[in-house]
Amino acid sequence: MEGVFMDNSTAKSPDRPQRILVISNRQEKMAAAMLENVCFALRDARLCFDQVDITDCRGGLDMHCYSCVLICAERLEQLDQDAFADLTSYVENGGGLVVARRAWHAEMADLFGFETAQNRPKTLKSSDASGGFHFISDTLPSFQGICQDEEDIAGHAPLDIRPGDQTHVFATNQLGFPVGWLNRHGTGRVIYWNSALLGRKRCRGLIVQSIAAAQQVSVLPIANVALLQIDDFPAPLMHADMAPVADAYPGLSSAEFYTNVWHPDMMDMAERLGVTFTYFATFTYNDKVAPPFPFDEWTWPKVTVDGTEQDACILSARKAGRHGEIGLHGYNHMSLDGDIWSSPEAIGAALGAVSARWCDDTQTALPTCYVPPNNEYDAQGLTALLRVFPTVKVICGSYLSMRPDKGGRREFGEEPWQPGLFCLPRATSGYEGSADMKFDALSQLGTSGIWTHFVHADDVFDHPPEGEHDPYCRNPQRRSWRTDARKRGLLDEFEAWICEFRARFPWLRFVSTSEAHRLIKAYLQRKISAVVGPDGVTIETEPDSYVQVRVNDGREMDERRIRGATVVGVDRAGKSVIYTLAARSSTIVAPFKQEGRKGGLFDFARRLGKGIIRPVAAA
Repeated sequence: MEGVFMDNSTAKSPDRPQRILVISNRQEKMAAAMLENVCFALRDARLCFDQVDITDCRGGLDMHCYSCVLICAERLEQLDQDAFADLTSYVENGGGLVVARRAWHAEMADLFGFETAQNRPKTLKSSDASGGFHFISDTLPSFQGICQDEEDIAGHAPLDIRPGDQTHVFATNQLGFPVGWLNRHGTGRVIYWNSALLGRKRCRGLIVQSIAAAQQVSVLPIANVALLQIDDFPAPLMHADMAPVADAYPGLSSAEFYTNVWHPDMMDMAERLGVTFTYFATFTYNDKVAPPFPFDEWTWPKVTVDGTEQDACILSARKAGRHGEIGLHGYNHMSLDGDIWSSPEAIGAALGAVSARWCDDTQTALPTCYVPPNNEYDAQGLTALLRVFPTVKVICGSYLSMRPDKGGRREFGEEPWQPGLFCLPRATSGYEGSADMKFDALSQLGTSGIWTHFVHADDVFDHPPEGEHDPYCRNPQRRSWRTDARKRGLLDEFEAWICEFRARFPWLRFVSTSEAHRLIKAYLQRKISAVVGPDGVTIETEPDSYVQVRVNDGREMDERRIRGATVVGVDRAGKSVIYTLAARSSTIVAPFKQEGRKGGLFDFARRLGKGIIRPVAAA
């Protein structure tokens, strides 16, 4: 795993470059998975880091050049007395410490904030060990108020320990058992997670935001991108049963509902809220995987507009192209998987049939982005796709689910099977802002300032039978499209979710998929360094980029004296302040107000060992 780091050798004490030291343990199987997730999280957050194994920590650690230490090992008994003393002194003198996986050491009760820890505690197997995340304070402000129960996320497996009275608990499981707390030790800060869950990809935002909460001052680059995509539209969506919208629109056909109700509502909402949609067209839902490849379904649905009968799919495609961007979802809804189609040539023939009529039917240029049906594809399918559509530069699969050998769980960056393609995977879906979907969205935003989301045009029709419950349906509560006397409709549910995020993150840019590709690719390639000193923060970045500066030690930025950036957001979380800055030049100088104490972190420059830190290769 490659790390991100910059040469800050010109920084003079007491200034300190922001850099993270990650301590792992190669002898722990689960810690290896945790380390991989931590490294990906730091890569996506563009944070500089080095990694050292706990077995190499004998004789002490040189931590004078680090702003935070992150431990992703569980068994810390291999830390010898020198290393333990170094780590304790580091925190006492203002260093930040994140314990990202339940860990224990006989002499670290005070440092970690344990109530008591005379003997190694057992892993809880009682009802106290249930899952769920309930964020009960603003230590990680983006997550405050989020409640996930065990059916949403399970597997804390906490140690049988309790935080002491001096700690500040910010996260519990669904039964109220503490799983995350802040301990102030000396002038430093410790974030301790009594959980095994931060090794999961969907928890990367907790890792990054824990680092921001542990340091006296933190600088987080953000891509500042929100992406809203609509799968299966334009498409020949036909429903014999129009429930649950039949009462609101009696006698309306599927084509008339999508053309005259659903699509105008979505376009109106996008205009009012200032968001952009990317549509993904599907031309038929037949299961053909061998020639010929007809378009009967695409041309069959009709609507009457101003007394004239028109092709519903083509009319919708042209409206979509005028109000947003149209990408490709396939000839039909069959995944581009060589095991499914009759031959590679058949895949090419089906896509070629789409290419032949794309420009006329959509009145747009050939697509630059592709969403795989069912979020699945393989290398053979991508080869056929690019042979017919060399214009495609972006593939939008799944961020958190599906099998990696079928294109799932992709990372932002190069597609491993086709390096010329850029992976821009989606993390959340649906019109309703459920607890688990909001958590995943906030975790994405907390990692890199990116939110990738999609809906299906026909979600309203995917509902369980009357009186039954099926959480896997996309409309499990049988909501109508618009709000009625019974309950809020899916349209208003979606608008409420977007408005909530608009209020939480007013600086967030909602862009098309093509623009998201440009912005995220530039973000991942951007060089950035940050140096924190007693008088302020200096950031080297690029114009038109965004950074967040979190100050945890009681000081505040002098906003009037910030040079090289515009303040686009200020959020307060207890005694902490988070500033979101839009860079106008390559250097940002953000001074602190003259009043306020100086942080103890900058008084600590003790050398505690040498020669054992293993730098990670530059990205």
